[in-house]
Amino acid sequence: MRARVLTWTDRGTDAARLEPGQGFYVSVNDGDEHGLLVGPFDRLEEALGMLERAQTVAEAVDSRADRFTYGVCRAPTREPGLLNDRLGVETPPAG
Repeated sequence: MRARVLTWTDRGTDAARLEPGQGFYVSVNDGDEHGLLVGPFDRLEEALGMLERAQTVAEAVDSRADRFTYGVCRAPTREPGLLNDRLGVETPPAG
């Protein structure tokens, strides 16, 4: 899976637009390992707004998580994020 890391400066640009089958996610990286923690979101701002909460929960459930890096990405999937249930995030229908 290939994902592009996004920031607040990407708001309003082409990077903040989704193609069918894509979603915005809070992502986590540990060296060469990558994961989609929370999402998919239909708006970049929603994923960016969840970043701190997702990191806090990740650190509470995994003792190694304080060494991970976190960000937001646009990914070519609509699968639920790994922490959706813990954060009460429902996966929206593909759109």
